[in-house]
Amino acid sequence: MGFTGIIVFSSSHLITHNTGRHSGNQMTKSTTLHLSTRLGSMICDQIVMTVICTLFFIPGLLRSAFQIMGSSDDLVMLNPFGGIYPYIILIGFALYFCKDSFKGRSLGKHITRLQVLDNATGQVATPLQCLVRNLFCAIWPIEVIVTLINPERRIGDRVAGTRVALYDPNHVPQPPLAMGKILLALLITYGAMVLIFLPFAPAFNRPTTPPFVSSSYNATASQSLEKLYSDSLGRYLKPSIKIYDTVSGRAGKYISAIFYLKANFLEDEEQARELRRLVLTVLHKRYPPDSYTGVTKYIYKDQNNTQIHTTQIGNANP
Repeated sequence: MGFTGIIVFSSSHLITHNTGRHSGNQMTKSTTLHLSTRLGSMICDQIVMTVICTLFFIPGLLRSAFQIMGSSDDLVMLNPFGGIYPYIILIGFALYFCKDSFKGRSLGKHITRLQVLDNATGQVATPLQCLVRNLFCAIWPIEVIVTLINPERRIGDRVAGTRVALYDPNHVPQPPLAMGKILLALLITYGAMVLIFLPFAPAFNRPTTPPFVSSSYNATASQSLEKLYSDSLGRYLKPSIKIYDTVSGRAGKYISAIFYLKANFLEDEEQARELRRLVLTVLHKRYPPDSYTGVTKYIYKDQNNTQIHTTQIGNANP
């Protein structure tokens, strides 16, 4: 059997192919997969899939942002990842685990010209095999260490019966895109993650509330302090005040003070500091620092943007 060395450049790495003829027209190929190429593929996949997964967090973050900007009362805030939003996030993780299901090639493997193959047959790995191997991305640092030893087969490959090889459509038949099998792998992954998440779902749906007793809201004191701010600083801001007489586990009152600014005093740190000083000076004329806990929120809105600054106030002891 005669062998001819062929030097091929792939993804800026030197890779040696040795090819020969065996039993008639059947070709066999021995390929050296360079470690740098394999690690480059793993790093590229990790970056791309992290970005994709992050996109599925955006709806929950937008919900939280709109709630903050659109509400005049921040005393009760919903968890930005409650409701349906965790189930949206899980779609991103399902895509992560099924990233190689498209003919054994993730985006990173497309860039580095690699492909996941069935280790026994040498054919393109099935979507389910790719799913099984990628479940072990949960221990990604360990998988990287194993890859340093054997670039072709990490732990997930050994469990799934696969290996990573150079993409070679001339010698490895490329099957048609099996959308049915890909969707099945996605559904299996998503369903399993939902079942794992369900016991924890109630914790994500709890509202985040400050430690005051809602029934202790003091409308008279709230309106009085609001009027004091309007009289003292009304040319700078519009106040919205809520005072609660009872705080769970603490002495004193709880004060929520939201100020809608008439000019953008938040852009300049010196102006912002002076505004906070004036606000606390007015507040402390009526409530000493050790008589309350609470929060102040400064909001400035214009046609182009919204700026918000929140500060904890008060020193009432537990």
